Amino acid sequence: MRYLVGIMALAVTLTAAGCSGTTAASAVYDGAGCTYDGPTAVSVGDEVRFTFTNESDTTDVVFNVVRLPDGTTQADILETGIEEISEGDSVLDLFAPSPIGEERSDTATFTTAGLHGAACTDFSGGENDGQGLSYVTLIEVTG
Repeated sequence: MRYLVGIMALAVTLTAAGCSGTTAASAVYDGAGCTYDGPTAVSVGDEVRFTFTNESDTTDVVFNVVRLPDGTTQADILETGIEEISEGDSVLDLFAPSPIGEERSDTATFTTAGLHGAACTDFSGGENDGQGLSYVTLIEVTG
């Protein structure tokens, strides 16, 4: 009987571990700005599946999630640029899909506590260059 209880406990533990799941997030860049729908607070070890869709007319767009110095604001990023202000720890880089309009997805595991930023950046050099940074989502990672 103890053997059966032990097996059942192991099965429950494995099932619970497998059910922890991955949080979904999405970002869409339309050439004028970036919209983000996803968590703004996660814990160290959490997995987030980011899906990026490029609905602009250029393929020179990147969606990335980077580590930021604590205390950074959206205004700081818009003034300075996310690459310049980031601490060099890229959690995820999803470049624009080709052809335009398709989705690109990847899963990131947050391994470092602190402030992170999720943003779309347009590197096309056209009139919308950099406008993807019209909105940056700040993600606080605790733990």
